[in-house]
Amino acid sequence: MTSSVSAAARTKGLAFKSATTAERVFKLASETPIATLIIDLQHPQLDLAELMRGIQSDAIAEKPVTIAYAQHVHVDLLSAARKSGIDNVLTRGQLVAEIPNMI
Repeated sequence: MTSSVSAAARTKGLAFKSATTAERVFKLASETPIATLIIDLQHPQLDLAELMRGIQSDAIAEKPVTIAYAQHVHVDLLSAARKSGIDNVLTRGQLVAEIPNMI
């Protein structure tokens, strides 16, 4: 998925950064504003509650648009993401189709 997102960002002249931990996301956000944060709900180290608390905290002045995705069979992950306040929750297939229009 990283290559699809980075290609879409490059096409629009946007910078792309990847992070595998919430701490790395917070560090990147402290260095430069993040316009869009794309979250892989199936990432094995993801603590969605921690990530959302950090993103919604006062430490991040400009709140990014949040997009989360998982395979369509992971109904529980998709539902939890919707309840957590994520702006857009998609299946993996929907993200692949829509990412050029979403960033």
